Amino acid sequence: MGLQEETAAHDARNVVLLAKLVDKGVDLLVTRVVDLQFWANSEFDATKLAKALRVENVEVTRTAVPFGTNSRWSVEARIEASPYALATRDCTEWLVQFAAAHNAQYDGWGTEV
Repeated sequence: MGLQEETAAHDARNVVLLAKLVDKGVDLLVTRVVDLQFWANSEFDATKLAKALRVENVEVTRTAVPFGTNSRWSVEARIEASPYALATRDCTEWLVQFAAAHNAQYDGWGTEV
């Protein structure tokens, strides 16, 4: 899947996620803790991505080894942002491209309700 298709898939997911948050009474414009998920192809790439995220003032909460049948490394991060801001096309494009530039894939975001 190319970057444009990947971004479009996230855009579609974001519409559904925002609707679910609204249904649960979340104000989409209020800043809150949001978790980000990335996948890297190797330990080296996961470490490189984690360092790059920290440079961008994104808190990396976990880097995990592959598990089960998954051969990729998990990189989990946390930021404070409004769900609305995080779901914008510009933000999604930036996250997808940022991950790709570090030989990784952006898998999406979520927040506790």
